[in-house]
Amino acid sequence: MHLAIAASAGLLVGPLVGAGAAAPPLPSVQVAQADVLATQDLIDAASATLASVRTDLSTAQTPSQVTSLGIQQSRLQARKTALIARLAVEQRILTRAIAVQAAADASAAALLFLRIRSSCTHHYRQHFRKHLRSQQ
Repeated sequence: MHLAIAASAGLLVGPLVGAGAAAPPLPSVQVAQADVLATQDLIDAASATLASVRTDLSTAQTPSQVTSLGIQQSRLQARKTALIARLAVEQRILTRAIAVQAAADASAAALLFLRIRSSCTHHYRQHFRKHLRSQQ
């Protein structure tokens, strides 16, 4: 059911993960954040327009105005619902991108730590050998 809604809203791009296909590469954290912010802006704009249409609908004078504004309200509500679904997908992508970036940063930090420790151990051994030679 959720897949059908996402597909009808145009939210599925590429193969489904877990459907035997490889997952698409994750965008960078910055790109994912920009996508989330852009979709939030679109939701805010749709909400503002929807509020305006509802106000106009309450003051509509003729049946044709009521019908036209009712159709516009329905379309805006459908658009807002689709945007909210898209936002949920984008937020999950952002969360995964942050997790991947954090894991990469932790891996790089661990590698740096090992290199520093190895270098310090090497220098300590050299110093200790010199000390032993001077004792002989």
